[in-house]
Amino acid sequence: LFDFEVVVGGHMKRLITHPNFRPVDLFVSSIGAAGKLTTSGLYNMSYVRHIVMDEADTCMDDSFSDYVVRFLKKFPISYGRGETGNESLPTFCQLTLVSATMPTSLPMILGDIIMPESLVKVETPRLHQVLVHVPQMFLRLGQSQKPGKLLELVKRNMAKEIPTIIFSNRSKVCDWVSMFLNENGVSCVNLNGDMPSDIRSGVFDQFQRGFVDVISCTDIASRGLDTVRAKHIINYDFPIYMADYIHRCGRVGRVGHIENCLITNFVSNVKEVELAQKVETAVRTMSVLPNVNGNITRVIQHRMMKLGNIT
Repeated sequence: LFDFEVVVGGHMKRLITHPNFRPVDLFVSSIGAAGKLTTSGLYNMSYVRHIVMDEADTCMDDSFSDYVVRFLKKFPISYGRGETGNESLPTFCQLTLVSATMPTSLPMILGDIIMPESLVKVETPRLHQVLVHVPQMFLRLGQSQKPGKLLELVKRNMAKEIPTIIFSNRSKVCDWVSMFLNENGVSCVNLNGDMPSDIRSGVFDQFQRGFVDVISCTDIASRGLDTVRAKHIINYDFPIYMADYIHRCGRVGRVGHIENCLITNFVSNVKEVELAQKVETAVRTMSVLPNVNGNITRVIQHRMMKLGNIT
């Protein structure tokens, strides 16, 4: 029989004080939760021979990569088949990284764990390109015009029962969008990183099960969520980084639900216009989106260095 266990953050104290010891074939967890359970000695990972890291661009961001690397060093990751041990287990552990974008600094980040030349890349033909089957619309609006246009689009969607995800760059704006829509007769829930994980899961479940058709989010909802119901993405705030744009757009047009989807972008300030023009050019020419780097921290540092040189 195949057995598995899923562990997420938010209940670590209970798990540590009342552990459930049993052998499993598949262990699904966040890096933080898995790290605590292994460091405490409660979970034995000595038999693990395959690690799959989803949303690897987020895990390998400079703000988090040191913790991830320390965790990965607990495993005998190596290149090559190795010999089979007495218990029919391979000697080494295989590492698989999965993501829609990947940090350009990945070989340097993993240099202490594996040989960079051992990384085998498996890429789709349209990596870092826009979704050909999802129309994308760019609206140049002033800040004062955005709320009215948002309400118009969302009410039109509600009349047609079109599930909609609205993205903002900050939690305060995300909260305000939800409040604004609810005050104007649109049932909307909000989801952002300031919420406990249990609350976030409950909010997203309301959207997935069809109790509400509008959800206001920050970029925490652009990764790792299977938003199969969503048909319309509205970028109320245009994303700051190209990698975030790719992940947001990936919430619609997913496998099995590719028809009648749409992406609408509100473009307001000068910085947004610059990035939007690059995206729009890629959409029209069906070319690769430029400057895609999943390591957002590294991008910020690079921009600050450039500004320092200018001043």
